[in-house]
Amino acid sequence: CNLVLDLLKLERNKRKMENCKCFDSISVSINTDCNGNCPYCFQQNYHGQHKYMTLEEFKRILDWAGDLDQVKLLGGEPTLHPEFLDFVNELTTRNVHAS
Repeated sequence: CNLVLDLLKLERNKRKMENCKCFDSISVSINTDCNGNCPYCFQQNYHGQHKYMTLEEFKRILDWAGDLDQVKLLGGEPTLHPEFLDFVNELTTRNVHAS
């Protein structure tokens, strides 16, 4: 079971997420910035908006999702998030594989 949690839609999806804990892996968009210009990118309209998920928001998503095997960090380009390594460290602390 996989769920894409888009940074820009997190608030709208909050109610849907409250009672569901059925995932092996999730994908989380942690920012909107990107240094690429890929013509096939589905996030292209959001590039340049400089929106970043906070580490606290990320931890709440992980707490909600329960016991995960893997979290796919998405963006834009997730490595451009100023706290990218903190996100990876949080996953490592929880023994969750980051990709």
